[in-house]
Amino acid sequence: MSIRMSTRAGYITVIFVYAPTLLAFDEDKDEFYQQLSDLLSSIPADHDIALLEDFNARIGADADSWTSVIGRFGVGKINENGQRLLELCSFFNLSVASSFFKGSLRSKVTWMHPRSR
Repeated sequence: MSIRMSTRAGYITVIFVYAPTLLAFDEDKDEFYQQLSDLLSSIPADHDIALLEDFNARIGADADSWTSVIGRFGVGKINENGQRLLELCSFFNLSVASSFFKGSLRSKVTWMHPRSR
């Protein structure tokens, strides 16, 4: 779902997504990311973008490899869905905002496996 709004500062497109889980078929993930890429490509370059999401992904904490995409406060180790997300963000010059600010773990993750705490 997306909405484009005119504000005093200019236009902003807000996109809400729920990505396939890690166990989903690759074809479903490919289709999701293709549709999202098509939507992002349709947004004029001078518009701001806010991507509000549940990507079912772990982006990890390797800020050196993903300069400007993730900050110094990432969490955990990257997984396959995290790789897809970081590649998308890199291509569209987007950043994972929560990784640029120190905050509680609770504010950075929505779910943790009981074994991994």
